[in-house]
Order: sequence, then structure tokens, then C-alpha cells
Amino acid sequence: MRLRQINGNGFILLYGLITAAAAVYLKEVEQQFLPLIVLFYSFFIAFIFYAAISFSTLWPQRALIKRNWKLIASLNLMTAVTWVAYFYSLYMLAPSVVAAFFLGTFPLATIAMSYRQYQHRKVLMTEVIAATLIIPCLLPLTNLSWTLCLPVIAAITASNSSISSFKLSQQGFSATHVLAVRFVLACVVMGVLVSSQHVSLSLHGLDFMKIALVSIATLMLPLYFLQRGLALTHPIRVAFLIQFIPIFTYLFEFLGGQKELNMHRLVMLALLTVILMIITRIQQKRKLR
Repeated sequence: MRLRQINGNGFILLYGLITAAAAVYLKEVEQQFLPLIVLFYSFFIAFIFYAAISFSTLWPQRALIKRNWKLIASLNLMTAVTWVAYFYSLYMLAPSVVAAFFLGTFPLATIAMSYRQYQHRKVLMTEVIAATLIIPCLLPLTNLSWTLCLPVIAAITASNSSISSFKLSQQGFSATHVLAVRFVLACVVMGVLVSSQHVSLSLHGLDFMKIALVSIATLMLPLYFLQRGLALTHPIRVAFLIQFIPIFTYLFEFLGGQKELNMHRLVMLALLTVILMIITRIQQKRKLR
């Protein structure tokens, strides 16, 4: 049991490091391409990859998929909302700012959604409400207060996704199987959004490679490590460990030349990380009482 927990923690920390580095790279790519184009290709590439490597083992489990179709549909919808909000927030804000707002919301949202009542709800009201958030995410992002809401929206829906992924793991889905079913409806949603916005999807070879790297670094690798971690540890512990992402992100911004090293800001981010970890721990203890 102890080794299982250590492995789970390691996967989550790897997820945090890769996510931080990918956010800095994504910020650079989104200065060249519209976020919607990057989203569409990133989802499509991730779906093709995980479907290809999982089809032979996932197809015999059609009955398992059918029994959990509501949970899978929820995960797909939350995935679409999360990444639309996340990509657009990085388009407008510095990666370390996005990470701070995201991580400030994620643990509290995870704790709120982890209550017993959440496990027995009969309607997908959270998903229905969250789906409507895709539309304003695509509006002109000129208002700073609204822009700062985007990483918060991403965090709330991401916490929902982490719980759904954890439940699918408990039902017998492997990490790659969860990722294979995660992008099916999400790709459809992105296709509808691209069509409604009349966006051209034509890309040159080098441009496609840049976006393919975004998909690998932002979706495929981090989500794989996150899914492995979720299969080995509780979402509450995940919320606790990923509080280090703002510090990782700021350091990668410095290494990438996007920011100068500011010790005051680094100390403030470290303090924020500690505060969030304490809050998460307190809320976890209250939940267990």
C-alpha cells in the first residue's frame, strides 16, 4: 500500500512538471495561431493516438462502456469545457497567473464535489451548466475580470473530470482506456465550435508539428501521468500535490525567457502554494469527520 501511494505521488508530480513546461510553450504557440485551431488539432491528435493504442483491448469491454456511459459523457463534456477555458486563459494571461488561479480553485472544487451526495446525484446538472460556459469563452476577451474567471472555470470543470476519471478507474478502466474514451464527444464538441466560428483549419507541415507538440505536451503526456496517479491515489491528495504547479510554471517562464527572475514574486508564489496546501488539508480533515 505504501509503495502504491509513493508511485501515485510520483505520477502526480510528473504531471505537474510537464503541465508547467507545456503551459509556457502553449503561450508561445498561441501567439501564432488562434486558440480554437490549437484546441481542435490537439483534441483530434490525442483522440487518434489513445484510440489507436487502446482499441484492441477496449473493444472487448463494450459492456463496461455501456454501463458507464453517463460517467463517460460527463468526462467528455467536462474535458471540452476545461480545455477551452484553459487555452483561452493562457492566450490572455501569463502562465504563472493562470496556474495560480487554477490551483486556487481546484482543491476547493474537488473537495466540494467529493461529498457523498455527489456520488448519488441523478441528473448531470453540473455538466449542463458548465456546457453553457463554452459560449462566453469564445467571446472577445477584453474584460480583465472576465478573463481571470477562465482559469477558475477550468479548475471547477477539471475537478469534476478528476473525480469522473477516478470513478472510471474504480470500475475497471485502465489509464489508457479512460483517455481513449475521454476525447470522443470532446472532439465532436470542438468540431461544432470550429464550424460555428468559420475558422480555417489549413496548416503547413511545420505549423502542424508545433501544434502536435502542444497536444503531446499539454494533453497526452500530462493526462497519462495524471490518470495513472488518479488510479493510485484519491483526488483529494491529487489536489494537494499539484499546488506546486505555480512555482514550476514561474521557473519555466524564467528559463524560457518570458520573465526575469523576481525573488519577491517567487516567494509570494511559494507562500500561496503553502497556504493552498494548508487549506486543502484542513478541508480534507473536516470532510473526514
